[in-house]
Amino acid sequence: MCVNASGFAQSQPVSSLQVNVIATLALQGFVLVAPALHFWYLSLSRIVSATGTTGAISRLALDQFAFAPPFIAVFFAALLALEARSSQQTEF
Repeated sequence: MCVNASGFAQSQPVSSLQVNVIATLALQGFVLVAPALHFWYLSLSRIVSATGTTGAISRLALDQFAFAPPFIAVFFAALLALEARSSQQTEF
């Protein structure tokens, strides 16, 4: 996520940088995303010991169908909390 925050910063003119957005994304990257993905992928390699195509497809399926949906929900809930907005105030 820090890469996303720095990429966002690099694509904006210096006068229009939103420091709070960059700080929020960086904080989420350091505190939530990096540790969660680190431990998930360590666990995933222990759960699926198969190698080759079968192992890759198994890890992919577990990642996309078991881990990703709840993680995305947690990610956006944390983002709303850090931005101090409720879900009723959010426009998508």
